Formats: sequence, C-alpha cells, structure tokens
Amino acid sequence: MSPARHPSDAQLDAATWCRRLVPDRSVYAFFADHRHELFPAELFIDLARQGGGHPSVPADVVATVMVLQALEGLSDRGAISAQLSSHDRLSGTNKGHRGDLRPVGRLISRGAASGWLVPCCAEAGLSETLLVCYMEFSPVGHVVELLRYALGYHAADPSRRIGVLLPANAPRELADLCPFVDAVYPVSPRLHDLPASLAQVPRDWDWIVDNPRRYDPTHVAAWDGLDRFFAATERALRARRGRTVIGVEPPSYRPHQQLRLPIPDADREAAHNLLADAEVRIAVMPTGSGPRAHYPSAGSWELILRGLTQRFPAVRFCLLGKLRADERTRSTFGVDEFARLLAALPDVVDGFDRPIVEQLALVEACDLFLSPHTGFGMAALAVATPWLTISGGSWGEYFFNGVPFYSLLPDPERFGAYTPYHPPPLLAGDEDGEGPRTPSMSRGRIAHDLDELLEAAALLVEDRLAYDDALRQHFARLLRIVDRSEVWSFENLHRDYV
Repeated sequence: MSPARHPSDAQLDAATWCRRLVPDRSVYAFFADHRHELFPAELFIDLARQGGGHPSVPADVVATVMVLQALEGLSDRGAISAQLSSHDRLSGTNKGHRGDLRPVGRLISRGAASGWLVPCCAEAGLSETLLVCYMEFSPVGHVVELLRYALGYHAADPSRRIGVLLPANAPRELADLCPFVDAVYPVSPRLHDLPASLAQVPRDWDWIVDNPRRYDPTHVAAWDGLDRFFAATERALRARRGRTVIGVEPPSYRPHQQLRLPIPDADREAAHNLLADAEVRIAVMPTGSGPRAHYPSAGSWELILRGLTQRFPAVRFCLLGKLRADERTRSTFGVDEFARLLAALPDVVDGFDRPIVEQLALVEACDLFLSPHTGFGMAALAVATPWLTISGGSWGEYFFNGVPFYSLLPDPERFGAYTPYHPPPLLAGDEDGEGPRTPSMSRGRIAHDLDELLEAAALLVEDRLAYDDALRQHFARLLRIVDRSEVWSFENLHRDYV
C-alpha cells in the first residue's frame, strides 16, 4: 500500500467512475465526494511500505471499502470481491486489480474488529443501522412477522439501513424480496453452532431490537434454549445507541404498515400463464406443518372442493404445499392424499414442492387462498390475496395486513378450539375413518360449517367484503366464542375493534 497519490489512482476513483450512477444524498455519493477528506493519506503513513515498490491500493480506497463493508454487511472476502467487481464493471475490463489484495483484507479485518465503523458513519451524518434480532420457530409466518416489524422501522425512518437476523432453516427468500431490508443474516438455531454462525453478523449496530417473545416465559419454555440464544447474541453483538424490544421506542417505529412482497417478474409471468385464463382461481393449502390430525382429512377436503366447484363451475384450483423433506418445515399432507385430490379435481394446477417464491406467485395470481391456520396464509396476505381460513386447532388468526379475509370459526361447544402452547384434544377416529382428528377439523365440523365456508368464499372471490368490514365482523364473531381478555393480535390491532 502507498499513502501517496499515484497517476493510476484515478482508475479506482469513485468520483471518476461512478459518481453519476449513485443517488445524491446517499452514502455512496457521500464517499465519492468526501473520501479524500475523510481518509487523508497521512493517516495511513505507518502502514505504507517504505522505499520502492509498485503502488497498490490507495489508502482512502481501503478505508472506504471498510466502511461500506460494514454498511453492506459483507464478509472480508465479499468486500474485496465487491470492490474488484465494481472496478472491473465500471472500467470496462475483466482483468481484476493488479495489486496485492492481502493488505486490503488485513485492514478490513482490523477495522471491523475495532468497532469504530458504526460511530464513524453516524458522526458523518450517515444513516443509522438497525438489526431486527428475530430468532423464532422457523415456519413461514414468523418470517412474515419479522418483515412487518422491519417495515415498521423503515416507515418511521426510510434512511435507516436495516438488517434482519433469523434462523437458517427459515425461508429467507421472503426477506430477500423486501427492498427495505438491506442485509439478511441466517444463523444456526442450534446452540452449539451459534457462535460460529454469529461471526458472519457485523458486531456493531446503532440499534438492536429483539423479538418480544424472548420475554414470554411460556414461549421460552416451548423452545428450550431460546433464552440462551439471545444471551449469546448479547455477547457477540453490540448496540451503540441501545438494545430494546421491537416496538418500544426509541428507535422510532410506525406500526400497522401493510407488507407487500414484490414477486419477481419472471415468477409472476409464469403464474399468470398457468392461471390467467380461468374465470375463478382458488389456491388451496390442505395442511400446515403441524401434526396431521390437526388438519382436515383428504375426505373432508374432497367435500369442500366439490362444494366450491358447484358454487364456481369455472373454478381452477391450485394445490400448494411441500412434501420434500429438508431442514425446513413441510406439509404433513401425505403423498397418497395429494394424489387423491389431484385425481378428484377436473381443473387443477400442481404447485406442490415448487420454490416458495413461485408458490407465492401462484397465490398472487389467485382470487382466494384457502387453508386451515398456517403461516403461509400470512404470506398470502402479503401478496394481497384474500385468505379464507378454516380456523380451529391450537391457534387463531392474529395477523391482519390490509387485505380482506374471513376466519371460519368453530362452534366451541361442539368442536372446541384455540389451545395455544397445548395440543388440542383428539377424537380417536374421524367420522370418515381417516384416523384421529382434532374436533375442530373433523368431518362433522366441516359438514356443519360448509354452507358458511361457501358463502365466505363468494364474498372474497367476488370482492364483496372490504377490509375494515372483515375486521369488524371477525372480532364480533370471535367475541361470541372467547372471552374479551383472550383476544390478541399482531401490534394489538384488535384494540380498535374489541
């Protein structure tokens, strides 16, 4: 490294190559305009090789890369790669840097370890950084919760650079869709692997905000080790301005945003080609990832789908779910059950085992998403598709996102429901002979409520239920079967209606 300027330095100069390509008042423009004043060569004289030698990387370039590495959440290798690729792209070459890059890596490591990057950016008037630390069970719904929280912080201050931390076995692809999320950090949900996976997360932030469930003893008891996970992050990560619970200000937060996941154009077009020519399109997810007995039987689904076909003769169904076994959650619907439904439907698209973003593209192209309670329904709301839920089992619906919905609530006297953190009671055998079943998902319950289900489907498909009406009617129905004290919702939206 040489602290002195050299004629070849212009090849690396941000102002020369890319100032016109970056937005004014952005961090990139700031460094392009002020890098030389922020990081004068004299500050790095002790690092320079004395005597001869070919000049390599200018000191202010190294310092700029160090700061941008922290803002982008890149590893040392990733920061070097980004610097090289941007240089080659802007200079129109593919030769890479001619100098020795090892000093760059050493300096990046030194700067990241020293902890001065975040304060430096803040004092320079750059955007504050915020990490949403959302270790949680891995199903889709919890990732949607995380993104709604991140959106609340973005809405309160659009200049913030927001990182999200989530389990490595959760669908991070949803976070990758969100333009307000600057970096995604999947970390191991296993305590013995956690220190190594936390090493990829930048150590210093302005703010760190935690999943509020870390302070819920019942939730912590349900996931042995959750409290130790957060303790490990407190040892590994530092918050310059403060660490708090999501939604507690400061930092500023704006609740009740409406999350929308922007589906990539190619996936949207593919879904359109599969579904657009149908008069009515209904996406169906027969089960979530819970025990099979907590969802309707294949026979009950045949009953539902026959009723919908009679109500909408030109309907095309799209079956969704995941049979493939891997580290993520999957549907507990059986392969034989899936084949049975495919054979029973005259017009159906097989969406099983497609990547999650492709499945969401299919949901977005539909008029209705129908399922029992599942976190994927929350993702359906995030692509603005109405959700009709066969509600029951352990959990009720609590996430509302500016999109019409209808929860088909069970008669508690006959079928029971809603036993959070506890398994619901089971019938030894369902009426159709397809195994044990929780009463709220039994064949008897489905037959009892089928007319209401078909009418609710018509309300949503025909766009006859406004969002605010859906909220008012939902909470009115809910209060007929549970006590007011038992009603809860994401960001306490229910308080305006209960």
